[in-house]
Amino acid sequence: MRIVFVILLLLFSGNNSGQKTIATIPLSGHKTILTDNLNNFYLLTQGTLAKYSPFGKKIVSFSDGSLGDITSADVTNPYHLILYFNNFNQILFLDDAMTISAEPVLLDDYKLFSVRAVSYSPDDGFFIF
Repeated sequence: MRIVFVILLLLFSGNNSGQKTIATIPLSGHKTILTDNLNNFYLLTQGTLAKYSPFGKKIVSFSDGSLGDITSADVTNPYHLILYFNNFNQILFLDDAMTISAEPVLLDDYKLFSVRAVSYSPDDGFFIF
């Protein structure tokens, strides 16, 4: 993932055609880069999801150490984020300010034990993979 980010920085920050670097965000360790439909981007580390503007300014972050590591996140819709925590086998819903917007879904209650990722579905539900 680091290679993709570096390539994007090279493409958009080159001195060709009068372009200039707007912002840089250092990446180290294991991080995943996600984007939403408003061109915000998110850095997902093991326990934290941080939201950045299209210009690289950090807007907000979410972390809840009691839930363990964030296994997967769907940030496609910036107003309805969905996080999956494998450690506790539960789904958490966040709003655009990255505050919890609904009760967590405990997948154990539905006898779903082999989940690897989750995402929103078009009808405001969610898919489990």
